[in-house]
Amino acid sequence: MKCPNCGANLFGPRCEFCGEDVSFMYTETPEVAADKNIPEDDAPYRELHISQPKDAVCDNSFQEMSGKSRSVAMLLCGIGLFGFSGLHRFYTGKYISGILYLLTYGFLWIGTIADLISLSNGTFTDSEGNMLSS
Repeated sequence: MKCPNCGANLFGPRCEFCGEDVSFMYTETPEVAADKNIPEDDAPYRELHISQPKDAVCDNSFQEMSGKSRSVAMLLCGIGLFGFSGLHRFYTGKYISGILYLLTYGFLWIGTIADLISLSNGTFTDSEGNMLSS
């Protein structure tokens, strides 16, 4: 289902991107649609406006991309296994945790290994919460 204002995919009664209230798209019943003189054979309208459940949940499938490279962050994280932990955190703008990683050897390499796994899965984010680019 698309937002009538910006065209983005909808996952709930409010557009995640433009803030448009689209709750009317979730609450219409066939009787309400009939009152608006919508033709019976207008299947796309009925599918768009009636078929979605009221309690649809947003899955946040849209994620902005960071200007930082995931492969560079993985390389810096790998260097962290050899004593210079936290470089990948400095690279992605997470300075406080970068300092902590540097002082504690990446929390005894456990944090560094967890970050390396997170980077390889593509779930590591920069300081603004954006996914790293490939």
